[in-house]
Amino acid sequence: MRNTRHLVGWLFLVLALLLPAHASLAQEPPPAKRVYMVLWRGETEMERGFRDYLEEQGLAVDYTVRNLDQNLAGLPDLVAEIKRERPDLVYSWGTSVTQNLVGTLGSTDPDRHVTDIPTVFIFVTDPVAAGIVEDLDRPGRPLTGTSHMAPLDSQLNAMEAVLPLKKLGNIFNAAEANSRLYAEKLAQVAEGHGIQVLNRPIPQNEQGQPMADAIPALLDTMVADGVDCLYIGPDSFLGRNAATFTQAALERGLRTFAATEQPLRGGKALMGLVSSYYNLGRFTAAKAKRILADGTPPGEIPVETLRRFTFLVNMDVARQLDTYPPMSVLRFTEALNAPTTTAR
Repeated sequence: MRNTRHLVGWLFLVLALLLPAHASLAQEPPPAKRVYMVLWRGETEMERGFRDYLEEQGLAVDYTVRNLDQNLAGLPDLVAEIKRERPDLVYSWGTSVTQNLVGTLGSTDPDRHVTDIPTVFIFVTDPVAAGIVEDLDRPGRPLTGTSHMAPLDSQLNAMEAVLPLKKLGNIFNAAEANSRLYAEKLAQVAEGHGIQVLNRPIPQNEQGQPMADAIPALLDTMVADGVDCLYIGPDSFLGRNAATFTQAALERGLRTFAATEQPLRGGKALMGLVSSYYNLGRFTAAKAKRILADGTPPGEIPVETLRRFTFLVNMDVARQLDTYPPMSVLRFTEALNAPTTTAR
């Protein structure tokens, strides 16, 4: 009996020593998720929205950020690093980066591409046309993501609500696969609206890169051709040169319509039907959370675009061009650089 009591006493002592250790282990937070970001032109509002959303959701994340600075030559080294580090998620910015990072359908090479690590892409204009996914609803591959473009029909309707539109000019960077595809699609959709599209590629130098100093001559051509509006599509090169490009267009009296925020908020574009970069980042982060926190396979998460877009009008440019949206449109417009009034 005495031995039994002695044994029970020892068991209680052991349990007393072990339980606090187990309790402390149970209270330890899970390790932070590792997200590897591959950027094209540095950090944008999209990345801020992405980080903010995951932080608000209480998800601890360690970020590795690599910027290609608009040069795909550095991508093989990043792919090698991703394969070594094996992060929990890869974040891929833009069409060209994503095509070369994960490969396109029918030409994926496990030696050159990331094929077995969950990936979310952002700011891809047309994932199907770009060969990134076959089906938006079920990507199938270990990736998903978001597009940022309002439907072209909606963009053309917005232009037509403000301008008599029969001839639309489009200057684009033919060195970007995304821009070439979009120029073709723009012409096809515009034909259904009875609109002629004048697609003009930017001349390239001997290295195959677009020449910014060739843009003024292209703008002069658009003026001579009598375009009713100049379209600024989802083109990274024009986005980087948005301030000078849109200023040069304004000096020539060209009305400009932008498909993305940058030429409006960072340049002198007249108007555009756009998605918020910040909101797009948050929307993409919601998909990332399903992968990181819920364990959902990315290939089962639909590729989507935002459901709400903003019609932006740069009022300072509108005054200079004497071109104002009708009141029926202004009611649904976010006005940039609008004059403020002070109550007296």
